Amino acid sequence: MGEFGWIRKKAKALPLRLSSRQLTEKIDKMKSGKPNFPSRKHVARTLQSADLKSNTDLLASIAAQYREMREKAPAVQNKALRTHLEKNILPGAALYVVLKKAGLSEEKAQGIVNTFYEAAMAGRRRQLHLMGRLPFYPWLLKFLIPRTMKFQYPTPGWDIEYLEASKERVAFNMHSCFYVDVLKHFGIEELAPLY
Repeated sequence: MGEFGWIRKKAKALPLRLSSRQLTEKIDKMKSGKPNFPSRKHVARTLQSADLKSNTDLLASIAAQYREMREKAPAVQNKALRTHLEKNILPGAALYVVLKKAGLSEEKAQGIVNTFYEAAMAGRRRQLHLMGRLPFYPWLLKFLIPRTMKFQYPTPGWDIEYLEASKERVAFNMHSCFYVDVLKHFGIEELAPLY
């Protein structure tokens, strides 16, 4: 196979043509300069599992709501905050707003959003479960949590006061939260417990 045979193998696995949907999404992304609606796959599965009819109409409405909310969201310069906003907060918020507009009760809409986030986070949950079996996991948490919080939950969005980082626990108070602030901005702070 030679020194670079693996490159040929990988190249064969790559699609040579884009579907019309993929091409349309790439063109839309180039026109807007912003990412398309993330988590479309998880939203579609969630809507199917909730037995909601006219799935494609709802998906289009959710994508439109997502874009509208992204335009009206507070401006953020920090890359971590932008990632939280576009990939974590707005997909569920847009789903919730559209479901409420479609006539679902607050409780039913929140249940569907909760199912959406459970599906979206299933892989991460499995990773953490496996890591939790490691004998050095408590030490790893003590070491990683403050560093992770510093970069993934930066000061402009969160006000965190560390109380303890010992062998038994890592404890902190969170005085402000970017997620709650964004949800309040859109008047849907009732979603905060789902995040």
